[in-house]
Amino acid sequence: MARAKWDRRPGGNGVKIAGGYVYVTVTERDILVRAPLDDDGGMGAVEIVARHLRGDDFAVGADGAFYVATHPAHTLVRVTADGVRTTLAGPEAGLPGCTSVAFERTAADAHCVYVTTSGELFYPIDGVVHEARVVCVETQTTAG
Repeated sequence: MARAKWDRRPGGNGVKIAGGYVYVTVTERDILVRAPLDDDGGMGAVEIVARHLRGDDFAVGADGAFYVATHPAHTLVRVTADGVRTTLAGPEAGLPGCTSVAFERTAADAHCVYVTTSGELFYPIDGVVHEARVVCVETQTTAG
């Protein structure tokens, strides 16, 4: 179905593989979905993991939780397997336009999830565009 006007939200956005599934944030529909991966590389049926979640990119922690950048909402949200959501950081922590998420590379930053920001060109906070940056947000988990 054609859209009446251009929508800035992409369809499938962040993609990760964890625990035998492929996970995808679908920004346009505000959902996180998953599908089981077959041994031959194919996918099974798609199911919704979380609704009402404006996810951009995300990372999967060792605890199985999803750490989701919510670009226009300017937050990093932790979503557990049973659906509990916790906002870990927002614009006050330097996350205007948070777009991408990744866990540590060394033991020195084992409880840090890195979040990139755009500075928020499309949805400025109070009309102000900020500098793009990479921010370390402290967590209680490590990479999956």
